[in-house]
Amino acid sequence: MWHLKGMGPVKVRELSHWPPVAKGAANPKLQLPTPAEAILVKTIFCRDYWLTFVCEFRGDLFVYDYEADGPATAQALKRIVETNVGKSLASIGEIELPA
Repeated sequence: MWHLKGMGPVKVRELSHWPPVAKGAANPKLQLPTPAEAILVKTIFCRDYWLTFVCEFRGDLFVYDYEADGPATAQALKRIVETNVGKSLASIGEIELPA
């Protein structure tokens, strides 16, 4: 189980720089979704410290890049995203990272 120094299990929302900000919107007039509005669609890349995934908002797709503190964290987040497709980005913040 993941732990912060001297604390219990770590939830996704407690990770450094979580949640990431949407990137890759080609149209600057598009409204970026809040974490509660962004619906998880799929992961597209996970290597070393990086996880890239896609969320949907109002019919548009948004790309998110997250730099984890290590490869194990990136892989754990990948599994969390993949098992929570169809849910909001905000909702996975309450999930504890697996051992």
